[in-house]
Order: sequence, then structure tokens, then C-alpha cells
Amino acid sequence: MVGTFFYIGYMPLAPGTWGSLALVLLLYVFPLNDLYWQMVILISLILASVWSGNILEKADHKEDPRYIVIDEVAGMFLALFALPSDNFKVCLIAFILFRIFDIVKPFGINRLQDIHGGVGIVADDLAAGLLAWIITTILFTAGMI
Repeated sequence: MVGTFFYIGYMPLAPGTWGSLALVLLLYVFPLNDLYWQMVILISLILASVWSGNILEKADHKEDPRYIVIDEVAGMFLALFALPSDNFKVCLIAFILFRIFDIVKPFGINRLQDIHGGVGIVADDLAAGLLAWIITTILFTAGMI
């Protein structure tokens, strides 16, 4: 249940996108403005990604199975960190940028997938989330969104 983010990972098409979207919708409907709790949740998501990723990879005898989407949830959470998640434009831009960076894996992000186990599962998503966060934060701070 953890690795699939409440079974969203079993969606037949684009489970990572659905996992990311579920997180965006949760934060849009229930915005979390307290930075302390955002940090606690982000760390918890990262730890849950590593933990469940290790377990599910071993159980499935397969590296980074598609149904593990908790890593996309962690990356998407990072993309919205300290930003107003009740702002539709902020959520939309962060979501689009995160999905692009997660799929395309520019700037060497693809090499992070060479790391084995749960750390490798979440590392590329955190890098994509960080890139999305940087650009979204610049756009928001500049008043462009």
C-alpha cells in the first residue's frame, strides 16, 4: 500500500503521473503551509520510498517496478515545497515541470537510476522535483505565476 501510494501505482496507464497528480490534488484541497510539517512529510515520504522500494524490488525480482509510485509522490512534494499549493497555477506549473523532468531526466538525472535499491528508485524523482521546485519558485517569486 505504501509503495503504490494507496494502490494508485496499479493504474494501467502512466502510474507515475497518476501518483504525482494525486499528491497535487491532496495538497490543493488540503494546503499545508507549515514548513515544519512539510519537512516532516517530505522526509517521511523519502524514507517510505527507500523502505518500500527495497522491499518491493526484492519481492518482484525487478528493478524499479512501474507500480512503485511513492517516489513520484516524494518528488512532486519536493516540487511544491514551501510554495502555495492552494494556487492553481503554481500546482499546474510544478506538476508539468516535474513530469517533464521525471520523464526526460535531463542534466544527468538518468545516471541516478544506476543506484540500486530504494535509494536509486527515489533519487531521480527527487532530482526532478528539485529542478521543478527551482523553476517554479523563480516564476512564483518573480510574479509570473
